[in-house]
Amino acid sequence: DDETDLSLFKLERNSIWGIPYRGKIAAQVQEGDLVTGIGFPDGDNKYFISSVKEIKRYTITLDMYFEGGNSGGAVFKVKEGKLELMAVVKYHLGGITSLDKTREFLQGTPLEDDYL
Repeated sequence: DDETDLSLFKLERNSIWGIPYRGKIAAQVQEGDLVTGIGFPDGDNKYFISSVKEIKRYTITLDMYFEGGNSGGAVFKVKEGKLELMAVVKYHLGGITSLDKTREFLQGTPLEDDYL
């Protein structure tokens, strides 16, 4: 997508890091929700565990600082021991896409029925 600088890949897996993955977008996000994600800071494959600090209209802020290379990495909400796709890392200051923006990005794509 040219406007949001996002792309989407579908992985044929039912778990990530051994945690079951539902393959759906999270229904809601609240401050304090536990999240995990992956990025490639400095070329290394690293994961992170954080929590939602603040929710704004277009950005969700986590209680961590991202390193260069995390941008574009998937963020998953941890709910009842399972993962739900929630957002994408936007920039290095702890910001990720809003849940609405993630949903909007998927609308009209071949993966809409799989994720929404």
